[in-house]
Amino acid sequence: MSILDKITGGIADQLKGQADEQGNLLNAAMEIMNSPDVGGPSGMLQALTKQGQGDVVNSWLSTGKNLPISPDTLLNVFGQEKVQQMAASMGMSIPSLLSGLSTMLPEMIDKLSPGGKLPAGEEASDALGQLAKNFFRN
Repeated sequence: MSILDKITGGIADQLKGQADEQGNLLNAAMEIMNSPDVGGPSGMLQALTKQGQGDVVNSWLSTGKNLPISPDTLLNVFGQEKVQQMAASMGMSIPSLLSGLSTMLPEMIDKLSPGGKLPAGEEASDALGQLAKNFFRN
């Protein structure tokens, strides 16, 4: 095996690892939003609003810049037990999961609400599925 093969193989492995982690985060985000106790994307946004994150939620729904959400806020909203279970099922540490979700969730909600309004019910599930397909196509 040549040096070039080793280098390109190493880069491919790194990219695959990043894609795997992004896929795990996407699965975790979809699992959270599809969870019956969360109530879909709108239920998640309501829970965040109840935690004093209304301005953050509104920024995700608007056409402007998405405000950040802290990993600690997500832990408070979803609960230690649920986050721990999800991290274990995804093969990730809790801090990695929460950090990734704090980046991914604003983007997902932003893309789910191009007109500032989230789809509801079956339409929300279809939209989440389409987001996942678009992610894995790239």
